[in-house]
Amino acid sequence: MHKLLKPLIPEFVRRARRRSYLERLGTHHGISVRFAEEFIEINRGSSVLRLGLGQEVYSADCITDFDYYFDSVTPLKMQGRYLADFSTPRFHRIAGFDHFPILIPTIPEPYVTVEQYLSFARLKPGGIVFDLGVYAGITSIAFSQTVGAEGAVFGFEADRINFEVASENLETARRFGMPANTMLIQKAVWCHGNGLEFSSEGAMGSSAVSIVGKGRGQIVTVPTTTLADFCAEQGIDRVDFIKMDIEGAEVEVLESSRQLLSQLRPRLVIEPHYANGELTTARCCELLQSIGYKTEVVVQHGVSLPLIEASPQ
Repeated sequence: MHKLLKPLIPEFVRRARRRSYLERLGTHHGISVRFAEEFIEINRGSSVLRLGLGQEVYSADCITDFDYYFDSVTPLKMQGRYLADFSTPRFHRIAGFDHFPILIPTIPEPYVTVEQYLSFARLKPGGIVFDLGVYAGITSIAFSQTVGAEGAVFGFEADRINFEVASENLETARRFGMPANTMLIQKAVWCHGNGLEFSSEGAMGSSAVSIVGKGRGQIVTVPTTTLADFCAEQGIDRVDFIKMDIEGAEVEVLESSRQLLSQLRPRLVIEPHYANGELTTARCCELLQSIGYKTEVVVQHGVSLPLIEASPQ
């Protein structure tokens, strides 16, 4: 065996095992999985969901929650098939959002989740919102519409590709007459302001390397801030609502923000994630309850991960 081939074998075996698992998972759900040279197709009847090869880590979720992702956009009709193509950045008509097409880096965030955020947030004109984990920006756009020109949305996104996509979508929203009341911050919210080693995927799962590991996106160092430092810098003394979808960093952010949350008392919606093999739900609830919040773990429509709704008492 040539010595240059040896390092490739473990990765080849890992990929083969992974794809075998995905095929078995698909069969269990009545879905076929096809691996092409440049993409992965997840097929159920005439409905096809397409991912890029770099998005293979999301394949299992797209199989188990097929309807959630496929129904999030208006699919293309091609030769009797209906294709939701998430393999490259492209514009999509988002189901439930009728204003204009949204540029999405890869897999879209379905608007049904945005509606859950809005239902719990109870935002009013003039409200102040922190959107932690902006991704493509559709949540920030929805919050911006709700709080109006007299309100403000502060959106945080550390992934460079996601930040650029969100910036373009917000500019489109302004051209369609929506309020220019959103500030996008290209930083990760974290427990300190010293920077962070970050796995940048240009996808929904970009996060700290300490959480997702080094085997996914491009490893870069990104600037960080804490919620308390940002509020001090911007002179913010009121926050009405915080949406936190930050791929496992929620515990670090909550732990470092206890004093600020105790003072400002915003409502929060948090999507817990797996960090170090454990879902962060219980720890997030403990932290919030320790500073006088009432927490409720609710079903997130369409997917297995729950949401935590937190209200100040």
